[in-house]
Amino acid sequence: MSKKPVAGHVNLETEGIEMRHRVRSLSPWLCAWTLMLGTASADAGLLNGSFEDGAFVADGNGAMSLFPGDTSITGWTVSTSELAWITTPNNFSLVASDGVFSLDLAGYDDAAPYGGVEQSVTTTIGNEYLLTFDLGTFGTGTIASILVTAGGTSDTLSATATIAGTEWHAQSFSFVATSTNTLLSLVGTTASGNGIYIGLDNLLLTDQGPAQAVPEPASLTLLGLGTIALIGAARRRRQAV
Repeated sequence: MSKKPVAGHVNLETEGIEMRHRVRSLSPWLCAWTLMLGTASADAGLLNGSFEDGAFVADGNGAMSLFPGDTSITGWTVSTSELAWITTPNNFSLVASDGVFSLDLAGYDDAAPYGGVEQSVTTTIGNEYLLTFDLGTFGTGTIASILVTAGGTSDTLSATATIAGTEWHAQSFSFVATSTNTLLSLVGTTASGNGIYIGLDNLLLTDQGPAQAVPEPASLTLLGLGTIALIGAARRRRQAV
């Protein structure tokens, strides 16, 4: 014989069933929110992003001049023109952003076309990747810029010096992979310090996960209202028990 519910008494079995129903009804909305907020990023395996490793042989200035095709810097190939691989300390009063090594894409030539570096990285088709790096300037008010290319996407990133000495500016570039191997290229386009310096250091590539379309503001509003309505209905049902 089943027991009759007592007024004011909560039936734990009924409450448990209703709770499971509420969780199931909210699950699609919560999943949608999770997708729109994105997934955790992961290191994409870019090698030697601060140029600390390789067969460095210093000249009398604490630098090493490298030419197109050179692979002395572990993981990297020099492209387009001559550049300088510089250690700290050096005779140019330049300081690395991370570690003791950095690059000057203006090199010893101090004239366009400027040097560049490139590296092939393993990527997942359809995933979005974020490249961050530090762009160096030298000489108040002068501008340095670098052309970044990857996965069919390119952008020129620039920075203006606010101090007389070495100054590092954080930069970021994103792209969606279209191949399982993506060539990442960075080439100097404008040199600061009256054409003598384009610093590059502290590169990091992260995998942001599958690229997703940014939801329209109206869609976000409707999703939020729908979630609130479901929670409200669940509370009313619980109070009616």
